[in-house]
Amino acid sequence: MAAPALVLKAAASILANEKSRKAVGWVLIAVLSPIILLLAFFCTTFSGGAEHNRTVADLCFHGGAVPEGTPEEYQAYIQEMRDSFVLLDAAMQTVEGQMEDGDGLDDVRVKAVFFALYFGADDPAAHAGQAFVDCFVTYEERTRTVTTVDEEGNEVETHETYTVAVSISDFQQVWQNIRHLTGAEATPEQQANADSVYNVVKYGASTGTEGWIPGTDVPFIGADGFCSPIGAGWESRVTSEFGYRRDPFTGETRGHTGMDLAVPTGTPVRAALPGTVTAAQ
Repeated sequence: MAAPALVLKAAASILANEKSRKAVGWVLIAVLSPIILLLAFFCTTFSGGAEHNRTVADLCFHGGAVPEGTPEEYQAYIQEMRDSFVLLDAAMQTVEGQMEDGDGLDDVRVKAVFFALYFGADDPAAHAGQAFVDCFVTYEERTRTVTTVDEEGNEVETHETYTVAVSISDFQQVWQNIRHLTGAEATPEQQANADSVYNVVKYGASTGTEGWIPGTDVPFIGADGFCSPIGAGWESRVTSEFGYRRDPFTGETRGHTGMDLAVPTGTPVRAALPGTVTAAQ
């Protein structure tokens, strides 16, 4: 018990002296300054979960220079994700080569899920193969008629069986496939983050948790008679207004006379007749 008492007495003596207090203060600043700088970086560059998604997603999906002052470890995470996306692109191209009838993969969706699961993980590229892409498709065997020419020059029709990749529309099935592949269930936070990243990349705005937007249960009618299709709080969901913008469906730059509101699949909407968002592109 004597040692703690001596420590307390010494501490009281130091703090009672102004010069000693200043000396202790500078020592603490020297010790804590790396931590303070790191916290300041994350607070300014990646303020909040949504802003973190926006900044990092832009860097990973679209490239560009990493902000000055970014910790080397974080720079490595971004580069590893970029390298993984290159591998995913190659795997998706292989799978889409087995698709028919205009079917295709949503490359942003595939990458958004991968980002949510593996950003900051050890060696994410090890998971960026066809096995991961296969979680987004199912394979079917189909039969087709093939016409060949025999040795005598006669046309002969034969039937052959081939495999077709079909994209999965039920996203819960995709998560189940990922669970079977990895042996681990994606957390609700990871699933919500994947949805958020997807909307940030596609629309430039995060929509938060799947199926829930604050204010959707509160009707909104403006003074000019405008009725919000998604209730109160619609202003924070506007991704483009009147004029020219990149069409979220075709990717073309074109003008429009309305507003784009980014909301996730399943969001209730108000219109001339009641409806529900059935697909988010």
